[in-house]
Amino acid sequence: MNIVLTELYELNRAKPARARKRDSSTSHDAAKRAEADTATAWQRTSIKAAVYCLDGATAREIASFTRMDYITVQRRLSEIPGLYKTDDERGGCKVWRSVEANICTATAKSA
Repeated sequence: MNIVLTELYELNRAKPARARKRDSSTSHDAAKRAEADTATAWQRTSIKAAVYCLDGATAREIASFTRMDYITVQRRLSEIPGLYKTDDERGGCKVWRSVEANICTATAKSA
């Protein structure tokens, strides 16, 4: 969990990419792409944190928890390393879980 919180903190601190008015159009295009990449990274990290905190969740539950658009969550889920879709269903939606949560649960059970 500390890793996820650290990622969220670092992304929150990141300064937006900018280009000066006098810079070339390619610099302005690069700044826009960098800003989009930061937004996507923020979405992935938020989704990963939600799945971890909720100890497994559907896309609808994640969207509600993170206040993100449901379609955005659906698009990002399969891109996130460390998350996997289970055979469990809630409300007709598959439940996603975090590999890290399973490690914590397995360690706690064996102790």
